[in-house]
Amino acid sequence: MSASAPEPDVKGNMPGDGTTSIGEQVVGGTLWLGSWRWSARLIGLGTTVILARLLVPEDFGILATGAIIVGFFAILSGLGTDNYLIRLEDPQRVDYDTAWTLRLIVTTAVAAAIFLAAEPGAAYFEDPRIAEVLQVLAVASWLSAWANIGLTMYRRELQFRIIALIGISQRISASATTIALAFWLRNYWAMVIGEIVFMLVGLILSYIHHEYRPRFSLVTFRKQWDFCKWIIVQNVATFISTQGNSFVIVKLFGIEMMGLFSLAGRIAVLPTKQILAPMLPPIYSGLAKKQHDAGAFVNSVLKVIGATSMILLPGATLVACLAEPLVVTILGERWLPAIPLLAPLTLGIAVGVMARPVGTVLTVKGQVRLMAAMNWFTAIAGLAVFVMAAQWLEIEALLWVQVGVALVFLIMYYAILLVTCQIPVLGLMDCLYRPILASAVMAMVIFWLSSNLQSEWSRLLVGFGAGGASCLVVAFTLWRIAGSPDSGEALLQRNLGKIIRRKMKK
Repeated sequence: MSASAPEPDVKGNMPGDGTTSIGEQVVGGTLWLGSWRWSARLIGLGTTVILARLLVPEDFGILATGAIIVGFFAILSGLGTDNYLIRLEDPQRVDYDTAWTLRLIVTTAVAAAIFLAAEPGAAYFEDPRIAEVLQVLAVASWLSAWANIGLTMYRRELQFRIIALIGISQRISASATTIALAFWLRNYWAMVIGEIVFMLVGLILSYIHHEYRPRFSLVTFRKQWDFCKWIIVQNVATFISTQGNSFVIVKLFGIEMMGLFSLAGRIAVLPTKQILAPMLPPIYSGLAKKQHDAGAFVNSVLKVIGATSMILLPGATLVACLAEPLVVTILGERWLPAIPLLAPLTLGIAVGVMARPVGTVLTVKGQVRLMAAMNWFTAIAGLAVFVMAAQWLEIEALLWVQVGVALVFLIMYYAILLVTCQIPVLGLMDCLYRPILASAVMAMVIFWLSSNLQSEWSRLLVGFGAGGASCLVVAFTLWRIAGSPDSGEALLQRNLGKIIRRKMKK
């Protein structure tokens, strides 16, 4: 389906119609989308570096605190309508129009709730500045609901280039606006206005890049709501498990500590969530095409887990080992208190993110109630442990406790995946042991080589160079010893090779 096809039922040549395996489609789409999104992330990182030198931790704390409240309400508008449409074998216009209308109605109600919660939220966190920030962010969240649902057609067909182009355009526009205003205003409003620009650019470009024009409709409301209501329940639990600790931190440790926590988190997510984020849409779309072939589906799931683990674990280990030089060189001297937060934050996020493909697999299989139950259990149990530990632990120790809790939950998620999809235990272990050993060796190499270096830049160069090389050598050696199986590593190798050869021909 081309960008000019206005109707969702127009047929086209799908990427999955050829001989390319579903795993290669997933990783190929991931690498295309990931390359563009990482360009946007690098722009975002550059923006963060500049803002860290223009603003103070308290400014970041105000925006992060407001974002907690906005995020709590915004998850109610995360209906999962895209996932519903992708699962359908032949979605019609009424399906797309109903999904768009449903999203608009719910998001409008959510935006109104955020606006009304602005004053109570500011009173709870004992900072009146948060009220105006929340009111502006409520408008930004409402704007996002009007985006063109036609972009979901690209996701169905594993065509992610246009989606990525829109994302990077949003990031460039928002970053330019934020930096310019930061030089002028020197306060948190620069970041708030940048969020508005981000939403507006995305809204406009969604209609420029796809000629589909949604209409108000509720024809298939009941069918979509039966699926989406469980996604909302699941999203609420996910928010509690990922953001509940932020409520505790800002309440017990203050706005300034929240600012340190927030900025450290921006670096911590780079090797984890920001890597997996571009992977999930191709993974979901690809696995949805194989859901009725049990053998191919299990094989694709194992490849996905292996490929994501081979990227996530070394990336998180690298950042955790180089926490001090990263903070000093990227953020500057005023952010030194964030150093002890970075390692546990990065590892905790990485462990939590490794469970995300499990949720994607179960959603593809239609197990949304099971996922909702799992997420609620981990959310309540994790937050309870965090709140109790926060009463007598400093924030650094508190974050290490969170890493341990995340490990326990990850084991639980994998166990449920094994039972639900009938995946052999040895098959799962085969996906994980090579990334784990390669990451462990990399950590030892980094500590051994950089322990006597005084320059922070030298430690970074040695860490990324020698550490990264040792990880690749160990991973490749273990893979060859295992007999060069058709695993996640093979999938990454094939698709990286294709992209490199394609670039060289150009």
